[in-house]
Amino acid sequence: MYDRPTLEELLAAVHFYVQERVQPAVAGDARLAEETRIAGEAIALVLRQLRAGVEPLRAEWQRLDYVLGRSVPFPADPTDAEDGLLERERKLCEWINAGLYDLPARRAALFEHLMLNVRAQLEIANPSFLEELAQEDQNRPL
Repeated sequence: MYDRPTLEELLAAVHFYVQERVQPAVAGDARLAEETRIAGEAIALVLRQLRAGVEPLRAEWQRLDYVLGRSVPFPADPTDAEDGLLERERKLCEWINAGLYDLPARRAALFEHLMLNVRAQLEIANPSFLEELAQEDQNRPL
C-alpha cells in the first residue's frame, strides 16, 4: 500500500541515528545518555515485534489450544488475535484458580506452556538475556 521507505526501514533508520549519532553526542550527560539508551532499546523492541509479525501470536494460540483442550481457529485479523489471546489467558487463569491444573499431567502441560511463553516473550523483549543465559550454561561445569 505504501511506497518506500517501509515502516521497518524508517524505524531502522531512527534506531541507527539514536545509537550512532545521538548516544555518542550525549555521553557526557549520564541522565541524558541513559534516556537515549532506553529510547534506542524501545525502537529496537518495536523493530523486533514488526519483524516477528503474527507468528508469536499464532504459536501462543496453538499452545493455548493444547493447554485449554480446545481447538479454536486463529483469527485472520491480528487485533482480533491479540484480543482473543487476552480472553483465552483470562480463561486459563480462571481454570488455574479453580484447581483444574492441580493434577500432575495438566500441571506439566501448563508449566511447559508458561516456559515457552516466557522464552518467546524474551526473544522479542530481551534477546540478549537469552544469549547471556546460554553463555552461562556453556560455562557451567558439569
